[in-house]
Amino acid sequence: MKKNAKKIIGAIIPFAIIEFILICMLIVVGYNGFIDFKHMPILFFIIIVLYLLIPIICLIVSLISRIKEIKSGEEDEASKY
Repeated sequence: MKKNAKKIIGAIIPFAIIEFILICMLIVVGYNGFIDFKHMPILFFIIIVLYLLIPIICLIVSLISRIKEIKSGEEDEASKY
């Protein structure tokens, strides 16, 4: 394995678990929104979907920056001090 592979895997595993939970919640809300559309106002449905999409997008951006940080060796430089 590469030197940084364990660190990258360590960043991806928690990300994948949290993303899976958020996506499952989004699917449940979406399914219930379309099945019981008469009972759920469209604005409320959109707010719930956005409430779940924002953390998903933020986690993706965070994971990308974390992987770039690991690859650049920034973490190794900080550990010297």
